[in-house]
This record gives sequence, structure tokens and C-alpha cells, in this order.
Amino acid sequence: MPDSRTTTLQLLASPCLFQGPQRHDLPDSVPGYLLVFLGARGDWVLREELAALLWPQADEASAQHNLRVNLNRLRPWLRRWQIEPALLAQPRRLRLNLPTDVQSLRVACARGDWLVAAALPYGGFAQGLSFRAFAALGEWAAAQRDLLFTQWRDAMLRAVPLLPGPAAPALLRRALDQDPCDQVLARALFDALLADGRRDEARAAFEHLQQVLQTQLGAQADAELQAHVRRRLDAQGD
Repeated sequence: MPDSRTTTLQLLASPCLFQGPQRHDLPDSVPGYLLVFLGARGDWVLREELAALLWPQADEASAQHNLRVNLNRLRPWLRRWQIEPALLAQPRRLRLNLPTDVQSLRVACARGDWLVAAALPYGGFAQGLSFRAFAALGEWAAAQRDLLFTQWRDAMLRAVPLLPGPAAPALLRRALDQDPCDQVLARALFDALLADGRRDEARAAFEHLQQVLQTQLGAQADAELQAHVRRRLDAQGD
């Protein structure tokens, strides 16, 4: 059996199970959706809650039947990965007993370990899963995606002042890959590049922001941000 200490469920990017150097992608089907939901919750989940989320139009008996069928479809995946004991099933509730990057993010933020939280690979919660035919679950995943990105973004902004010069811009560019129109991130990137003595890159980063805003939103950067950029560049003799 794989060492549980090296088995981790990744949910903050394309969902997969890491077992040491091995990677197993989660299926874009109900077994994969169950792993994502249970992994993200990281606690006991009532069967009736999960069944109602997946099959909100069905009566309770039918929804519970569908859940049992799909838990049976999940078990071969768990056996293949040798982690079947990680799924704890009781008559009224379920739990997935696996470490996840979502848990790592929550714990790091709760402790104020901003560097640890910011260093977590991030590509968007459950990125790549369609949740097809499960609209309510898709809405839950979208809400989780927004919430977790906000947590990671906040941690990253708090981590930036703690990083050496070149590391801060690299971290901020990672966040801007997720939301290129985020002017708070763009300002932080501009300031980090200036602080690292990279004035031309700072100016180019702001010009790129302006292009992205115009292309995607038909807008310009906020007047306060534009004034901040001009003031900082003028102070350096640009």
C-alpha cells in the first residue's frame, strides 16, 4: 500500500491524486466529483446532503439510491490507487480521510503562514472538471473556486513583503495568470518590480495591464492607480 504520508489529493488545480512521484488524474464523472466534494469538505458529510446536491430534482429515496450506486462506481478507482480505506462510510455519513492542498491552504492561512500558503500550486479549484449534468454541484464548485482564490490571493499579497526581490514579482505574476484584470495585484507587481530595480519591466507590466483591461473590459486602470504609476516613475526620473 502507498505510504499515506506521500499521498495527497490536489484540488487547487487540475484535480489529481499524487502518490510520491505518481500522478493519477480524477475522472470527469461522478466518482471524480465525489472525491472533489468530500476532499474539499475534509470532514463528515451527511449522505442526504450529498445526494440532494447531486440529484436535487429526485425524491430522497431515488437520490440516496443514486448515491449508493455511484459510491460503488468510485470504489474500483480507490482500489486501483490502493486507498480504499480512505473512504469512511457510515450509514448516514461519509468522509474522505486524505490530506488535500485545500486543507493545507486553510491551515496555513489560519496560522498566518503566508509564505506556505502562497507557495501552494494554484490553477483554480477543480479546474478542468465539467460537472456536466450536475448544475448545483457546478455552482458549488464555482463558489469554492472564488472563495479559495480569495484566500490564496490574500495570502500571496501578505507574503510579498516577506520575499527577496526577484521572488515577489514571480509570485505576483502567478496570481495575475488567474485574474489578469486584478488591479490590486497589478499594482503590487509594479511596486515589486520597481523595488527590485526593474523599472522598464514595471512600466511594461502596467502597460500590459492597460491592454488587458481595454481588451477584456473596454476600460482603463483606475485613476488612482494611474496616478500612482506616474508618481513612482517620475520619482525615478522616467
